[in-house]
Amino acid sequence: MIEREIVNQIVEKREYFEQKILEFLLCDTMLFCSENEEINSLYGKQISKVIDEFNKMLGVDYKLSRGFDIDDGNKTHQDVVGKYLSQTKGDFLSCIYMIATELRSVMLAVLLMNKKISVDESVELAFYEENFQQKQWGNIQELADKNNQIRHNINKILE
Repeated sequence: MIEREIVNQIVEKREYFEQKILEFLLCDTMLFCSENEEINSLYGKQISKVIDEFNKMLGVDYKLSRGFDIDDGNKTHQDVVGKYLSQTKGDFLSCIYMIATELRSVMLAVLLMNKKISVDESVELAFYEENFQQKQWGNIQELADKNNQIRHNINKILE
């Protein structure tokens, strides 16, 4: 179970946290594509599926970016996502915020909270570049430990 104190702080400052989630969404890991074609061939379809599922679920049209700039069209959907966030219960919003900070992705957090993906899938996708490097160069214990800790943290949030 998530710490009641943390949930209470997020609920108390709900508008602030909703705004932070919206700002974070524009820089979501899922919206920025790696320049490495090998990585894209391994993870591109999964990332596109995440974006498509998020778009379908919220009735928006976020697009993948191939550079460092935020797609201007993505900025136009903030009101719709803001309305979605404002209609969630405090505990749910708190979980989205805490999971998004763990995964560097609001999209993955929302899909995870709505049971559209698993914890393992979300961690794999959130750190796809690091996971690709590990597959290329061999197991790096620090990365495995970090991913396991993130899985543990998320599972604790979801209890």
